[in-house]
Amino acid sequence: MLERLQKPVKPNKNNRKGKIVSALHDCILRKGYADATMTDIASEAGLSLSHLLYYYSNKDEILIDLAIEHHKNVLDSIQLDVPATPKEQIDTLVHNMFVVTSPDEMKLLREFVGLAPHKPELRKIVQEYAAQTFKHLADIFSRSPRQSGLSVSEAADLAGALWLGLMIQADTRAKLDEDEARKLFRKALVMIAGLE
Repeated sequence: MLERLQKPVKPNKNNRKGKIVSALHDCILRKGYADATMTDIASEAGLSLSHLLYYYSNKDEILIDLAIEHHKNVLDSIQLDVPATPKEQIDTLVHNMFVVTSPDEMKLLREFVGLAPHKPELRKIVQEYAAQTFKHLADIFSRSPRQSGLSVSEAADLAGALWLGLMIQADTRAKLDEDEARKLFRKALVMIAGLE
């Protein structure tokens, strides 16, 4: 079974930028991006504020590095060892999106999506992430019978909207936990693909 994603950057003694990015990661999970200050990030990274400012002049620069690494890790995880049949691809995708990707990483993704409309560079990263995910979904649906009347693109759009909606609901509704969201998403993908 695959392991959950690790923090986006593996800091070491010689990787100050990695420590700073990891510190922002932890600050966002604890208090959210809006409430995390450069002082908080410096403290979390074990650096002085002036030392942090040597590497990054503002919080948005750190956010971009965090988003790039986070999205690379998530995309790598959801597309690992893609099996041959659409049903196997669905099972792998659902497992990797809901099991391999930790709740903390999903929280970061939701934070990125919420911030993206106001930060053009972050918006590009989120759009690339969405494009890669939808491309993967389209590949699944291009090789399946699909529900009557659904094009490949419509099936991928519907599946993407369901995934985002379920992830938000699993985060905000007590009665819909992540396991239930995962089961609903798998069932929906199989139905959309016309495999049931």
